[in-house]
Amino acid sequence: MQLIEDIDHSRLAHQAGAIMGPARVVIFSDAQLESELIALNPLIAIDLPLRALAFENLTTGRSEVIYNSFDYIASRYQLADDTTATFSERYKNAMNTALADVPVSAISAFTDNRMQPDGIITIASPFDFEESPTRINSAINAQDDTVMFGHGRFSGECGSCGH
Repeated sequence: MQLIEDIDHSRLAHQAGAIMGPARVVIFSDAQLESELIALNPLIAIDLPLRALAFENLTTGRSEVIYNSFDYIASRYQLADDTTATFSERYKNAMNTALADVPVSAISAFTDNRMQPDGIITIASPFDFEESPTRINSAINAQDDTVMFGHGRFSGECGSCGH
């Protein structure tokens, strides 16, 4: 398990002149698991690397941690039942490892883990593999309100699946 980023949303909101309760997103990676999932459906990379949101629940005043369950991933990307059985336990183990020091009572679940795959638009790039990400990064960096904090590289991470 590798820590990728720890983003303090409340600090960033304060810097932008907004008020927000405590909220942090911790982004971490299990490269082997993620590479194998992406081999099943490259669009799964949209929801990777793994992440958890820690926030103050304004209704209860409690600190909570929430993350997307594997059921969400399976639903959103319409994974077959045999695939779900294969990867569900590994995904849960990765999340449990990352959240090992968080009290179980502080971990919340989304009320609905189902998501239709519609709304994701894929566009074939007219540029080669090297030029496409360069252009995407330039477009992102040209925006004043968007911050690029890292790149994910999933190729070659998975020894058993060859991707």
